[in-house]
This record gives sequence, C-alpha cells and structure tokens, in this order.
Amino acid sequence: MLILYGSQGGNAADYAEQLARCMFIRGFAYRFQAMNEYQDLSLLKQESVVLFVVSTTGEGEMPDNAKTFWRSLLQKDLPLNLNLLKYAVFGLGDSSYEQ
Repeated sequence: MLILYGSQGGNAADYAEQLARCMFIRGFAYRFQAMNEYQDLSLLKQESVVLFVVSTTGEGEMPDNAKTFWRSLLQKDLPLNLNLLKYAVFGLGDSSYEQ
C-alpha cells in the first residue's frame, strides 16, 4: 500500500504515519510520503492500493504540498487510467469553515 499525504500543519502527515504503523503491526507492506515527493504519476498504476490522506488549510484550501500533485492529476494527457486505480481517500477538514 502506498500512503500519500497532503499536509500543511502536520496533521495529515501524523495520520499518515499512524496508518503506516497500523499497516506495519498487521504485517502489510507499505510506503508513505508527501504528495509533492511523488513525481512520476505513471508509477501509480504499479501500486496495489493508494491511500490519500489530505487535510485542508486556511478556509478549506488544499495544502501546499498537495497542489502540484493535484494539478498533475488534472492533465488532459495523464499517463495512466485512474479508473483502474484502487484507492481510498481520508480527508481532514474543519466544519467551522464558512464554505
């Protein structure tokens, strides 16, 4: 399992690390890293499962270390078929945001 996190203040990074520890305890193979460190999106098709752990910042904006990754996913010539990707998303937000 690949755990990719987008974190501004460290909360999502902490959760990603906790999830990685749970994977380790249960004997699962895993890796975790920040979204901005995952440079080659074409490698996603080689991952068995991807878990995205992403927080919000400010008034619900995306964390800085996730912006480039997100923009890359929006490419018209994306080098992979996301329909075949097995993934889950764990979002951390704040219900006090106006929008």
